[in-house]
Amino acid sequence: MQIIVEIIPGGKRITLDVASTDNISSVKAKIKETEGIPIEQQALYSDNRLLHGADILEHCGVKNDDTLRLVKLEGLVQVNQYLASSEQ
Repeated sequence: MQIIVEIIPGGKRITLDVASTDNISSVKAKIKETEGIPIEQQALYSDNRLLHGADILEHCGVKNDDTLRLVKLEGLVQVNQYLASSEQ
């Protein structure tokens, strides 16, 4: 299946080929391969819920063509700004 990852800040969107049984750690590894963003600087969200490394895509309700949001962690300010804007 394919998922779309929107990278914040910037709004760039990428498409990844994944399996529904992939965990978040493997998704982050694919993002590192394609975009060069270190895994430790990635925070992935689905419906404003933070996804953790061992979480499985299908268990998180992620389906084909869903969009995940990737907040690049360059400090706590980025996460706080994202969370504040998504609550509005």
